[in-house]
Amino acid sequence: MLPEEIKEKRLLIAPLNWGMGHTFRLIPLLGIWKKQGNKIFMAVSETQKEILHRYFADEIEYLKLEDYPFSFSAEKTILKANFSSLQKLFRNHKIDYKHCEEYVKKHQIDVVISDHRYGFYSQKVTSIFLTHQTQLPINNGFIQRIHLRLICKHFQEVWLYDNENRALSGNLTKHDFLKIPAKFIGIHSRFSEPTEKDAELIVAIISGPKPYNQLLLKAVEKISEIQKRRIYCVTNLEVEGKFLQKVKPQKQDEVISRATTIISHMGYTTLMDLLFLKPKKCFLIPSPHQLEQEYLAEFHRGKNASWEILNSYEEIETIEN
Repeated sequence: MLPEEIKEKRLLIAPLNWGMGHTFRLIPLLGIWKKQGNKIFMAVSETQKEILHRYFADEIEYLKLEDYPFSFSAEKTILKANFSSLQKLFRNHKIDYKHCEEYVKKHQIDVVISDHRYGFYSQKVTSIFLTHQTQLPINNGFIQRIHLRLICKHFQEVWLYDNENRALSGNLTKHDFLKIPAKFIGIHSRFSEPTEKDAELIVAIISGPKPYNQLLLKAVEKISEIQKRRIYCVTNLEVEGKFLQKVKPQKQDEVISRATTIISHMGYTTLMDLLFLKPKKCFLIPSPHQLEQEYLAEFHRGKNASWEILNSYEEIETIEN
């Protein structure tokens, strides 16, 4: 089964709350499924609902789902930062499963699609795991085995965000060791073909959870003060810099589309978007100790002439447009 093959079905979909990238990257797929006559139920948090409502209003149905209680740190890997919270994470895993089965029964669901939520699956209908990581960028075989077990035990199929050449994901989407079918579904973005660019427009996409978004905003504020240049910020944080201007939610896509220069973290959804946006220059930084982004930084370093990959937030202060 592929996304374009799902027609006139009742779909239950849940994105992970690891930042908002998992929510944004579902938007183009939701558009496809709506056109194909599917009834869509989104299991989401209030923050995720606010994003989706901007694009689909009440054309899809929203169901409540708790966020996973992730902890993030600029000094520790994700595993170390969340080690003390493992019990809470496994508790949410069980809550996800409970809600999923309840929603499947109540809304007569045909297919469940989980964007990297291990616990969001059903034993009553086909459940598909949507991801860009089947091989984690870690040297811990135990964690890798748990990751694969959670996918293969509860889902019937895996969909991978990339093409078969794995030009964007590299080794992250290696999957010959999976015990269930895996299919590449291509690169997807809510943005379409590049629009006319504004030569003076610099946009900082302040993405990711705290503290990464706070650190990026601070670095962007510094360079705007040093260079005395207007930078437009796409963020849900408060923006106070003299040369910074926060973009209203309803204007964010338009402003991003017109940007000649983009500053951002190296989230996978952002990288997919950049392939459609094609700005003249991108300054990209991996979130500290996020191993996936650090892997992508090394994988893409020097491959795309418009992508300048930085090593730290301090390097943002020295960039030239």
